Amino acid sequence: MDIKKARIIELFEESIRLERLVAALYSTYARLFPEHIEFWSKLSHEEENHAALIRSGLEHLYNFDLFPLNALATDIDLVRKTCSIIQEKIDLFETSPPDLKSACEFAISIEIGAGEYHFQEAIDSSEESRALSLFRSLADGDKDHAERIRKFLEDNQ
Repeated sequence: MDIKKARIIELFEESIRLERLVAALYSTYARLFPEHIEFWSKLSHEEENHAALIRSGLEHLYNFDLFPLNALATDIDLVRKTCSIIQEKIDLFETSPPDLKSACEFAISIEIGAGEYHFQEAIDSSEESRALSLFRSLADGDKDHAERIRKFLEDNQ
């Protein structure tokens, strides 16, 4: 396997890890804010869907040039750092739960950073390709998390 392909596969794996950690964060929020369990559980489920979509892309689409690589972050170190930050917050929230506003603000910062941003950008892109078209159809409905969290916070203050 050449170095470029190995790096791309590593980026896929880290992107999957990021999506799963964001899902775990939202599951934590669902537990911490039971009055909003439906909202956070839905976002968690969508993040798990993102992870599955990326996993499927790696396993079934990448080798046929059918996965839009612009749906992945390009800075693997930033993705790793973001994963570490999310895990630290999840651990911290177990002993020191945030208030709803702080939780939402952290979630928004994650959604507009690292791999989450690239995922959303690929969905919203005006570029047309077979890979992007397939990606959009698979991800349909699982988007706009940052905006949805902003609106949720606005409605619940």
